[in-house]
Amino acid sequence: MNDQARNIAVGLTAILAAVGLAMISLLLGYVPQFLESGYEVRVELNHAGGLTSGSRVKLSGIDVGVVRSVGLLEQPRRGVEVVAFVEPQIDLPSAVKVGVEAPIIGGSPTLTFDIEHLDPEQSRQLLPTDGSAVVTGRVPSLASQFAEELRAALDEPFTQFEKFSRQWTEVGRSLETLVEPRATEQVDAGEVPANLATVLARADRRLADLEKTIQGLNRWVHDDQLHQDVRKTAANAVELTDGAIELTDEVRKSATALTDRVRASMDRLDEVSVGASEDLDRLVNRYVAVADDLSGAIRSLRGVLDAARDGDGTMGRILNDPSLYNNVNDVVERLNEALKEAQLLIEKWKKEGLPIQF
Repeated sequence: MNDQARNIAVGLTAILAAVGLAMISLLLGYVPQFLESGYEVRVELNHAGGLTSGSRVKLSGIDVGVVRSVGLLEQPRRGVEVVAFVEPQIDLPSAVKVGVEAPIIGGSPTLTFDIEHLDPEQSRQLLPTDGSAVVTGRVPSLASQFAEELRAALDEPFTQFEKFSRQWTEVGRSLETLVEPRATEQVDAGEVPANLATVLARADRRLADLEKTIQGLNRWVHDDQLHQDVRKTAANAVELTDGAIELTDEVRKSATALTDRVRASMDRLDEVSVGASEDLDRLVNRYVAVADDLSGAIRSLRGVLDAARDGDGTMGRILNDPSLYNNVNDVVERLNEALKEAQLLIEKWKKEGLPIQF
């Protein structure tokens, strides 16, 4: 290979290396300043936090610019001044929060802008874009950052613990109120409500009364005289029970005898009633027969009277006498009424029975 070909190969290799380096730089987030456009924002921090010229600027995790320079503030102020170059389409609120995020392993720190904590009114107040915008922030040290992260991690458990502590404080107060000594007289008078102390006091009092009662029962249980009296009482009760049983048997026998006598009397009464009914029937039949005979006699008498009245003899004249006829007729009518009353009386006896008393 001649020198010209060698030089061309070296040149092409250098060009390819430069292009590859540029592409790798672009992939890693490096953009030449002459290719970037936007506006400057000066950020005053207490510590650089590893920021250098070329560090990236992010808003809510999105790359929005690059750090142009990092330097110390003029005396007597302390801290550093970071000049950030932000893309022109990005509007930053004046109350934006500034910080520095450094990856744990590898990579360079980034300048971060955070607007999540802002309300709508604060979000409408924007930083100027003429390069005069100045914001301040604070970069925590590693220890303070660890403490901040630890505090954030323990914030929820501490909140729960505080809530739990308040609840247990209330429980302790309730327990204190529950076991607070209170006089039972005041509780009975309604001056204070009852609690566990008063319940225990009443229970102790009842236990003392129960102990006295048990002691009294023990004295009675171990009393020989009481045992003898109980045995005598039991024996008397047995005798009384036997006497009651015998009396009950006698009463049962007397009641049975009385029942038999009542049944015999009822049977005799039935017999008497049946006999009275039969006698009444015979009497009624006899009265009916007599009434029939009397009716026949009356008819015969009327026939005789009619014949006598129509005749010319003494009987006819007697019967033709109006006054005599009227008297006889009156007697007959009265006799008929008497027969009717007797018949009604007989029928009444048959329906209602004779008023027999024993």
